[in-house]
Amino acid sequence: LTLLAVYRMPIPSMCKLVLTFSACFPSAVNMVAVASLENRNATLASEGVALTTILSMVSLPVWIVLLSTLFGMQ
Repeated sequence: LTLLAVYRMPIPSMCKLVLTFSACFPSAVNMVAVASLENRNATLASEGVALTTILSMVSLPVWIVLLSTLFGMQ
């Protein structure tokens, strides 16, 4: 979704690359701390963080190649 949002914006390619790539990172660990402080399901939050981190090991290299090719950064 981020790629679609920034692709036609009149900003430099490097900004498009950074914005899109930053959306590819796994979810923040702060979510677990906030869930714990608010007495919510911190276990579920930590499982979500672990899952997104594991999936990012595969998806980040793919996005690096795709985005650098798309925006001409090699």
